[in-house]
Amino acid sequence: MKSPIPPGKKGQNLIEYALLLAIITSIGFYIYDQSGPVPSIRTVFNQADSLLKTGARISSPDYKPFLASISSAIRKGTWSLKENEYVHSGTRAGDALAKKLGIPYAEGDAWSLGRLTNEKTDLYVLVYYSAADNGNYPISKFKTGWDVYGPGHSKLASHGNPLPVAHVTKYGFNPSTGEESNEYVRSSAVFGYGTIGMVVKGPEGKNTVRT
Repeated sequence: MKSPIPPGKKGQNLIEYALLLAIITSIGFYIYDQSGPVPSIRTVFNQADSLLKTGARISSPDYKPFLASISSAIRKGTWSLKENEYVHSGTRAGDALAKKLGIPYAEGDAWSLGRLTNEKTDLYVLVYYSAADNGNYPISKFKTGWDVYGPGHSKLASHGNPLPVAHVTKYGFNPSTGEESNEYVRSSAVFGYGTIGMVVKGPEGKNTVRT
């Protein structure tokens, strides 16, 4: 898959982050003069490290702008979910959220974005099914006997077989900082690790995917 950011734009981004790094360093020296060495140096290095990580991520060929958008919305509190609440593609709420956060949603694709909360974790989880990555097989062609139901469309109910599974990609986000954190969602603690998701009937009747 080609990177959504042209090579020239990536170079421009790196230059911008280098300039920001220089500005933060300069501010750090000013703070040092005003308040002493220990707290000011710690602040400068923390901010510099964050900028370098962000710059490296944006320059990566695997960078996906919508992941940064989700992370930012969680961190700023402009969008949130209750414990074990989910939003699904193929619904009015899902379409509105995809537009707001820039989640790509081509014909045949599906996704769900929920807050997975249990005794082991509290994490926002995005499950994404790409028809293009599955031999152009649209999500609508799966035959499923499972439905989503309940407040916030957060629970699953079995109405008989089958319960098909599909190859997906899963992303995790810290509920406090919004930072992407994929270790748990791609571990044995989650059904299908990071690559397999359940295909279920969404709350408005269209197929979607879940952890």
